[in-house]
Amino acid sequence: MGIFPECGRTYYLSLTVYFNEVIGKGEKGDNMRFFNTAGPVDCEDHYCIPPLERFDLEEVLFLIKQKKYFVLHAPRQTGKTSCLLALMEHLNRSGKYRCLYVNVEMAQTAREDVETGIRTILGEIGSRAKMFLNDAFPKQIWPDVLTQHGGGRT
Repeated sequence: MGIFPECGRTYYLSLTVYFNEVIGKGEKGDNMRFFNTAGPVDCEDHYCIPPLERFDLEEVLFLIKQKKYFVLHAPRQTGKTSCLLALMEHLNRSGKYRCLYVNVEMAQTAREDVETGIRTILGEIGSRAKMFLNDAFPKQIWPDVLTQHGGGRT
């Protein structure tokens, strides 16, 4: 089941639109959008296809409502992170969910040190919960959770 249907298509945005949009916007840099080449996009700052329009949102929401898993699979730098961040924001705005996007890649640096890897992931969850949900609870409790159920260090 594919939820990233536009992968096979090529999208072109005219540079003429970019230059026309800049004219009359004040000094250079004011409200100038540009083509982002790295990291998540922000539709207010970057030319992009709105992230929630890149996949079948209704299908994903149906899967989430049924508490089912889904996979967002696409080539590098095609907007997977941007889609997940937009989905997180959409779900949180609905009031039905408390959703976080957490990147666990930093735990790879721990290599064979599982406890350090878990601490890294818990730290990221705590930081993201504070940033996106204004909830300090996960960051406050994870040292106790590790002490009781983990390696014992705090």
